Amino acid sequence: MGNIEIILICLGGLIVGAGIGATVSSRLFGDRRREKKAEKRLAETEQELKSYRHEVAHHFEHTALLVENLTESYRDLHNHLADGAQGLMDLPHAPAPIGALSESNDETRIQPAIAEDISAPRDYAPKSYPYEPGMLDESFGLDRQAVEEHADTPIKQPAAAT
Repeated sequence: MGNIEIILICLGGLIVGAGIGATVSSRLFGDRRREKKAEKRLAETEQELKSYRHEVAHHFEHTALLVENLTESYRDLHNHLADGAQGLMDLPHAPAPIGALSESNDETRIQPAIAEDISAPRDYAPKSYPYEPGMLDESFGLDRQAVEEHADTPIKQPAAAT
């Protein structure tokens, strides 16, 4: 063998070795590059989430402040109207200021139902003919024949506990 053949064999070995080295290197370090990219994206996403959470917290703090201001404005308006009704109209049942209501007992804030304002429920169920009992009638849905058969049966009273 001549010097040229040895040089060609060495050159071929060098090319094959470089190819194998490049392939192994890309597999080993390519995964590492993808891993670093994924870590970077994860860090960016976590930062965006942290920023979003901060914005949401700030939004709700501001909303709470606005609702509190709205409540105070409503209270001021109600108290102004109540004072005006008491002072200008001299009404016996003028509304009390809200501050007075919130400081009083719950029992005084609950108004008892007046019997004249209470009425029985109305039966607006559709009927076949005008004198048919409606859904709110005691006998609605009962078989009349079965009711008449058992009409003579005495009702058993439960035993009294001693």
